[in-house]
Amino acid sequence: MNSPPPLRPPHAPVRNDRAHRRSITRRHDVGSGRAPRHHCRRVRARGPGGGARGAPTRGARAHARARGKTGGNSIKASSGINGAGTRFQKARGIETDTSFYGDTVRSAGTRFAAAAAEDAAGIDRAGLVGTLTGRSAEAVAWLADDVGVDLSVVAPLGGHSVARTHRGAGALPPGAAIVTTLLKRLQADPRFELTTSAEVVGPDDDAGRRRHGGSSTRHKNSGTNWPARPSFAGGGVCVGKVTPIVHFTMGGAAFDAEARVLRRGAGGVLEPIEGLWAAGEITGGVHGDNRLGGSSLLECAVFGRMAGQQAAKALSG
Repeated sequence: MNSPPPLRPPHAPVRNDRAHRRSITRRHDVGSGRAPRHHCRRVRARGPGGGARGAPTRGARAHARARGKTGGNSIKASSGINGAGTRFQKARGIETDTSFYGDTVRSAGTRFAAAAAEDAAGIDRAGLVGTLTGRSAEAVAWLADDVGVDLSVVAPLGGHSVARTHRGAGALPPGAAIVTTLLKRLQADPRFELTTSAEVVGPDDDAGRRRHGGSSTRHKNSGTNWPARPSFAGGGVCVGKVTPIVHFTMGGAAFDAEARVLRRGAGGVLEPIEGLWAAGEITGGVHGDNRLGGSSLLECAVFGRMAGQQAAKALSG
């Protein structure tokens, strides 16, 4: 497999003029989980040149990522994917489900309630939650009917007023079922390329910073690791192996209901970065103090598909 061209050499100027945008022949999706696969699948279905299989197309893409295995946190998801108003709910006797938005807002807690000032600056949290919940049934139907994932089992999870979390009847966890099925469908298309173990080059931003200040995310920074204690010499030692993991990242890049990544513009108002879309745990604004189980896979499906639609429009324009 030929390697895709580098994303951008460090400190190289970024062209954003119309002529340059029209000359783009690839779309790069960076990430390992579900959201990039939803994006690729949607662009493949809607993008220009999507006619006869194997024919050259201006919408060819490369899905680039840094690690050697695909799936990210999504492949480990075991609860399911939320959907309100699905046929699977009706088969279970749930004729209507109008409380998904309210359940989601309650799970977000004070963070959602205190977001009025941020909304004025461009973060439309209500719009993000409305898109997430309002398009949930469509996302579940697409995965079940178009992609072929079994989501026939509907279960109640904590924080939900009705059962709306979908998974399959088999032993395979829903996250793994969705990721592997999507990947197989994409790999069968000659316009899709998957590059693993890619090298990240020149991650500096314009200010020269290389990483996020992690201490700023803590509610309180500790001054010590642990208090001084008497020596344990002679008392024996108990050893246990502990492996820390990231369960879910609640915040991330600001984005809007069309999956466009936002940046701070004139007057402090957030504005879209043209040609850049995101979905999944890389983004922030959908959740708050907490989130509902089953909505992490859902946001990948809803906003990943939205990003693909917007990318296809950009390629066509």
